[in-house]
Amino acid sequence: LATSKNSYFAVRFPGVLYSLLNIILLFSFLKEAFNKRVALIGTLLLSLSIWDIHMSQFGWNNVNLNPFLISGTMFFLYRGIKNLSVKDIFICGIFLGVSINLLYIASLSSIATAIYFLYHLTFGKEKKKVVYLFLLLTLTVFMVISPTIVKINKYPQQSIARHKNFVSENIAYSKNQQGGYYYLEQLKLGFEDFLYKPEKFNIIMLWGITLEPIVSYFFIIGLIYALRCIASAKYLVIILNYLVMFIPIVI
Repeated sequence: LATSKNSYFAVRFPGVLYSLLNIILLFSFLKEAFNKRVALIGTLLLSLSIWDIHMSQFGWNNVNLNPFLISGTMFFLYRGIKNLSVKDIFICGIFLGVSINLLYIASLSSIATAIYFLYHLTFGKEKKKVVYLFLLLTLTVFMVISPTIVKINKYPQQSIARHKNFVSENIAYSKNQQGGYYYLEQLKLGFEDFLYKPEKFNIIMLWGITLEPIVSYFFIIGLIYALRCIASAKYLVIILNYLVMFIPIVI
């Protein structure tokens, strides 16, 4: 707002910028994991999505920031372990640390990252180098989030009260509705959010966006294919990071 005379542009620009950077990161990951043709097709499909434009219209820039942080963590994690690159793992640690600092959704990438490292420690050949990279990642993340740790320790009610109340409410709901059954119902509602309803495009709210039928078909085909090939590292990292985006919908 301080650098732009147009307040409407200034509010919308960060969300659009995050989305553009996310496209670049997705292209880089797909090119690294597959090939340039797959990367071009994947980024073309993402660029046609109305989700990011929809979010920028309401100034919810933290929503567009989620995919950017998750894509950054995924790309540099994959390339770092594939090439045993210290630089890539260091950058991955910065993305992951910023995720933990800012957003509870993107911070779930830490779970996907831990599982991915465990996969390579179990089935990989360069176990000692993978351990070294994991220690480097842990140290980098700790350095990035250390100010937040100090803040939480000093002002616990201001820092984590919202998330603590959020978790407590979900636990209470689950106890009142037979535990696991509650989360099965939430899972069902999560899937229903993807069902196509034209009126959803007119809803002025965060979750008003839906998937058109043809997009849903392509998504299901891709998801099934990725699950069939999940033993491969590149498909595993894709599935893990998709779950990072889907878990909050259920919870």
